Amino acid sequence: MRRHRWLWIPSLFAAGEIPVTIITYVALLMFLQMGASPAVAAACCGCLFIPWTLKDQFSERLKKTGHFRRQIQLAELAMVLVLMGLALSFTHCGFKFWRLFACLLALSVVTAWHELVSRFYYDCVLHARERHLWNGVAMFFSQTAVVFTYGLVIMIVGALQVVCRSISVAWAQGCYVVAGVFLLFTVYHIFSLERPNLDGDMAAVVTDRGLPGAHRKLAISCLVLLMLPQSLMFFSRVVFLLTPLSKGGLGCTIQDIAFAQGAVGVIGFSVGLVLGRHLLKAFPVAKVFWPLAVALGLSPCVYALMVVCPPPSLAALCVATFSAQFLFGLGIPVCDVFLVYVSGERYQRTINYIYIPMLAGAMFLPLALSGWLVSWLGFGLFFAIDALLAPFSWLVMYFSKVRYKMRGEADNSLKVNS
Repeated sequence: MRRHRWLWIPSLFAAGEIPVTIITYVALLMFLQMGASPAVAAACCGCLFIPWTLKDQFSERLKKTGHFRRQIQLAELAMVLVLMGLALSFTHCGFKFWRLFACLLALSVVTAWHELVSRFYYDCVLHARERHLWNGVAMFFSQTAVVFTYGLVIMIVGALQVVCRSISVAWAQGCYVVAGVFLLFTVYHIFSLERPNLDGDMAAVVTDRGLPGAHRKLAISCLVLLMLPQSLMFFSRVVFLLTPLSKGGLGCTIQDIAFAQGAVGVIGFSVGLVLGRHLLKAFPVAKVFWPLAVALGLSPCVYALMVVCPPPSLAALCVATFSAQFLFGLGIPVCDVFLVYVSGERYQRTINYIYIPMLAGAMFLPLALSGWLVSWLGFGLFFAIDALLAPFSWLVMYFSKVRYKMRGEADNSLKVNS
């Protein structure tokens, strides 16, 4: 079965990113196109992060049950059913907003379950040296799945809206396509996943809960401040792109958003993420901490500039979104310094940072409030304030000496796990 790892490892992590992409990116477009206001759409999408903030409450129980291979297969079968229900929510017995939200929330719950058992299974089947070799492959196919789900699927939905002349029918058919693709992954994993060594199941699963120290509250507070500009921008940038020119937005079609944000932007994020992680492993934390933190904070400035100088073409929009996402990807590995200090090795092999409960919890409230804030302040003032929050977080971290207080323990742990 080892010779099949070039197939099941990419497919397992690619499959895991499909529902995550729907929840984190596509769901906002669903709510907005089905008539929800930016405030309601952002609040609902923010609530979809709740299952990920609660994953730690169930991880120990899932770990004790074992049978991770079987749980992956059950979780994927459940995802297929939920995706079918999501498609039906647009057209069956008339569209109801609560049915759409309920299906997406169920998808988020099953996705959190799938991510946990996939990580446990991955740790059980592969030894530490093998995981080091396969982590890059897993990340590459995860990001590729995001590009195809966010980019290609939204383009298909946009084309169907023109052909069918019905937004709800187009979204339903797009969800049927995603459900069909995911069913293929599910059937393949029923037959292809290796059977782990039962004697080593529990021993292989990481249980470290963090490094000793007296500065955990400081680490969590600084992480919240560091991610605040990105959290506020996460949904509002899509609202800005979709809103008509007459209301201060860019008036993009969903095909434009899919290409610029979902394809070019995700590629930019992936390139920045690889570079940022390489810098964090290659150099001491003290040398790269501030460059990465500054890069993370500069990302919202791109959207503030787009409000003042709207991109004249799709190509210019792609350059802007690539730049913003590249800076986001380059800077977000700095969160590892805080995550390792608080959580230890538990999330060292997590591909998507949003999976991490502490990070999802830090982002939850700003995500939920961002739509209301952008409606109240307007795009210009909102993005200007968002961009200014980054220097504020830098000052707080600088005067709290956070780099020096956590440098030794976090730096050593990052080197050991790299």
